[in-house]
Amino acid sequence: MSIRLSLFGDILSKITNRLHMTLSRNSAIGYRRIAYYTELFYQPDEESLSKHEQTQRTQAQGRERMKLKRVEHVAIAVNDMAESIKMLQDTLGIEMEYEEKIGTTRLAMFPVGETYLELLSSNASAQDSKVTAWIEKNGQSLFHLCFEVDDIDAALDELKSKGVKLLDEEPRTGHGGSRIAFINPESTGNILIELAEIAEGH
Repeated sequence: MSIRLSLFGDILSKITNRLHMTLSRNSAIGYRRIAYYTELFYQPDEESLSKHEQTQRTQAQGRERMKLKRVEHVAIAVNDMAESIKMLQDTLGIEMEYEEKIGTTRLAMFPVGETYLELLSSNASAQDSKVTAWIEKNGQSLFHLCFEVDDIDAALDELKSKGVKLLDEEPRTGHGGSRIAFINPESTGNILIELAEIAEGH
């Protein structure tokens, strides 16, 4: 290996000297060519890399970034579910696809193109319901964004590896039988973001 690197070093040195002789020292083109030949002739093999560098390269090559498929829904915390449903149907002409209750939270889903508007309400106290706590603090308003992912377990593993804070360390059951998890707003600029792996048929 040392003989090979020495040979490449000699070649690189000759090329560099020739470029310096034929091109102006202040020439941007000249320095770009020097950089090009440096990369061309000196590509260290695995033996010349430290174990740490090899590990980093292997991890980078094997890492797949989380795929966000779409904005699955935009959630709105509302004071009066019946009144809000009537407004969407009568004023905007959006028909409700389904509604359900999860824990203390009642939700209604309205399809709009490839995404949904999700209405959320709760009769529980602010201590028992994040929706109620949100409304008491912010009034009826946008609550969170939900992104659909292919694999929520892999998505959470990736976020944990990045040091992202999570409200849900493991997926839980959400709307329409989906598997969901929320990211801690401290890691997203104070924006509440939900990830959802959608169940078949939804």
